[in-house]
Amino acid sequence: MTLFRLGTSSIEQYEDSGILADLECGITALSKANGILPESHPTKTDCLNNLGIAFFSQFELLGDLADVDAAIMAQQLAVCLTPDGHVDKPTWLDNLGNSLQGHFEGRDDIIALNEAVAARQ
Repeated sequence: MTLFRLGTSSIEQYEDSGILADLECGITALSKANGILPESHPTKTDCLNNLGIAFFSQFELLGDLADVDAAIMAQQLAVCLTPDGHVDKPTWLDNLGNSLQGHFEGRDDIIALNEAVAARQ
């Protein structure tokens, strides 16, 4: 749980500071937390969603398509682990849609665009 808090705090700090090292610290901590937390842990989906947001932020900053791919993977798992009707699921789907749209824009991938639209419906 401490890694999750460190990662989330580092990402919030990056949002205030714009310092890449803060974002990288957040990604590292959330990646480690994700590796430790079992799928049944109550903060697993929060961790995955925040990790996806962090990777997407890094993609927007640096333009590395591997980052948007990592964002999509984390956010897809967050969506899959969240039951229908859960209060956070629409947010997870919207974040996934943002990453899929970024994937489309980075690659002109029509399949990703269609997935982005479907995720938001």
